[in-house]
Amino acid sequence: MEPLSAIALAGNVLQFIEFTSKLLSTSAEVYKSTTGTSNSNPTLEGICKQLSDLSCRLRADGLQNSDRPEDVSSHLREIKLLLHNSKLPKSDYIFSAAEIDDLTAKVSHISMVERNFVKEQMILSSLDYWSRSARHENITEAHKRTFSWIFETSDQEATDGQKFFTWLRSSDGVFWISGKPGSGKSTLMKFLVDHAKTKEAAKLWAAPEKVIVASHFFWSAGISMQKSAKGLFQSLLYDIFRQCPELIAEVCPSRWEVAYLPDAAGQDWKFKEFVECLQAINANNTSTVRFCFFVDGLDEFDGDYTEISQTLTEIANSSRIRLCVASRPLNEFLDQFGTTKYSVLSIHELTRDDIVSYAQSRLVTHPRWSALGLDVQTAQSFLKRLPILLEVYSYRLLWLPNRFGMA
Repeated sequence: MEPLSAIALAGNVLQFIEFTSKLLSTSAEVYKSTTGTSNSNPTLEGICKQLSDLSCRLRADGLQNSDRPEDVSSHLREIKLLLHNSKLPKSDYIFSAAEIDDLTAKVSHISMVERNFVKEQMILSSLDYWSRSARHENITEAHKRTFSWIFETSDQEATDGQKFFTWLRSSDGVFWISGKPGSGKSTLMKFLVDHAKTKEAAKLWAAPEKVIVASHFFWSAGISMQKSAKGLFQSLLYDIFRQCPELIAEVCPSRWEVAYLPDAAGQDWKFKEFVECLQAINANNTSTVRFCFFVDGLDEFDGDYTEISQTLTEIANSSRIRLCVASRPLNEFLDQFGTTKYSVLSIHELTRDDIVSYAQSRLVTHPRWSALGLDVQTAQSFLKRLPILLEVYSYRLLWLPNRFGMA
């Protein structure tokens, strides 16, 4: 949720809490009365309508995490029913002490849930930054016929292209996607992060527990947050807390305690806090959540490659965390991630056919190609006669792979 939306929602919830205070006060009056009704039925009617309106606004403002919306909606329906009954003639309906207690408990529960929701949104806003998703969004979408090989399965020994899918469904630790410049690393990582089959396979690995997929795309041409360790961990925590907000109070209690302060959303995070949060996630042996992280462009990290590689490997040592990273085949990454052949994919050895497929598609759909009256077979023959040119496309002239959607 955007910061301004979170602030607007906070206003809605604070308004709701004010309403619930009035309602609790009225409930107490009803409880103490001898007839089981209140002298303030007009007030009850107003609060009932406001509760209904606010419930709709809360849902529209993005109350979508876990099963709490249904829980809150159920309580609101029951409260509205009790309030409706309270408007009946005195001779027809009398509040019981049990109903008053139940009404008070439900309103208190809703108030607590919504207070926590606002605190979660404030902390999420403090983790968000304007360029957090910019690199991911700017990477060219993969052509519809490329990268399909990575999700293929076989009863025989896994091919190089199938190693990732095998790892994703059943293994832990780190998987390294290595590739020469322009070979398609970032396009593949975006494809994997966004693809439904990635999430399905991660669920198989995590079952019966919940799985969270989080990602970060380093970018050397971006701002500091897009090429720093702080940006990496801030992005990962944002994704984690957005999908599993119930973890926030547990892994960053100091932030949770002050989340209601006016400037809480604007308080900068210290690197030490990120470390402590990840340590708390690792240390929680009773958690029912597992994590799958994707980190692209390690070679675009503005820091020590060896240090960041070691840090990520330590994070992935947990049985509840696995990590897929992508980078050029530099020595620092080769030493850290390249020791196990079953968890390394050299993408530049696998994307040649994808480039041919994409180039062929572009040729046969070009207006001038149609004007020449040439068919698909001619395009295939043309491309097969240019292997040296394709090699140059793939590995030497980086702007050409970018145009092919393979950067």
